Amino acid sequence: MPLSVRVDLAKNRVFIDASGTLVLEDALRLLDDLSMAGPEICGRGGIIDSSRVTGTTLSFDSIRQISEHVTHIEELFRGTRWAIVAPGDVMFGIARMYETLRSGSSFEIRTFRTSLDAQTWLQRNGSAD
Repeated sequence: MPLSVRVDLAKNRVFIDASGTLVLEDALRLLDDLSMAGPEICGRGGIIDSSRVTGTTLSFDSIRQISEHVTHIEELFRGTRWAIVAPGDVMFGIARMYETLRSGSSFEIRTFRTSLDAQTWLQRNGSAD
């Protein structure tokens, strides 16, 4: 599976790792899995790491669909912060599209080129590490 989730209770953070070729169906399946996890995920921010993504079929329409899907489960993310790590140009652009679509929502999301920058941002803004 190109998307995996790990919840670190000690850090109160969710880690999502993406690898291989990222497609819309995988992203929507991940959101459904997060929704089913409910209490384990609710109120925890995290890092989405796309460093190991080698390709994607995601388009602007795909990102819009993902954003709409998130709207249906937004209560899980209310008040949290999420950092996307996207060192490659393609994934960085896709992540920025998503960030723009989600601006003004009940959670904060930012895109970074490095994991260190993402972690620094999460720590600086009150997240435990």
